Amino acid sequence: MAGNSALAISQWNVASLQPPSLKAMSPCEGMDDIHREQLCRGGWFSMSNFDLIAKAIVRYNPNSGLEDLDDLDEMYRRKPVDSKFWEDKRIDVKKIRCPVYMRGSEVSALHTMSSIGGWLESKHDRKRIHWGSTQGWYELYGQPKSNHELQKYFDRFLKGKQNNWD
Repeated sequence: MAGNSALAISQWNVASLQPPSLKAMSPCEGMDDIHREQLCRGGWFSMSNFDLIAKAIVRYNPNSGLEDLDDLDEMYRRKPVDSKFWEDKRIDVKKIRCPVYMRGSEVSALHTMSSIGGWLESKHDRKRIHWGSTQGWYELYGQPKSNHELQKYFDRFLKGKQNNWD
């Protein structure tokens, strides 16, 4: 798996479930704790761009057709950070059992914390972080060198090629 932002969040989520067929992942600037990393950074509550993303992208549950997104603004007021509600939304990165090639940067403050946190919490011995000086979308999708590195990583862990990756 590879991808940026929401696609990276999906990767962290899936990988924490330890599917036996998952052999490698490459999240670029994702998130594993929405409360600490987006909604309440530094103790100050702000919906930031979450409302925009929820309204423009998520909208509703495609399986039920219902608008069943949690009201995070209301839940912030009702539930403390250590409650079951927020715990259920955290991804347990320590459970990931496959190689991880993650990307991050300080350019997009939205995902910086989880890029570093994912690196520190991931217990796999074959992990690498690429710290870039540009925004993640550009780094992942607009730089031929980045694509070459990503291909080399997946060749190593999906095809078993001995290419000096690790």
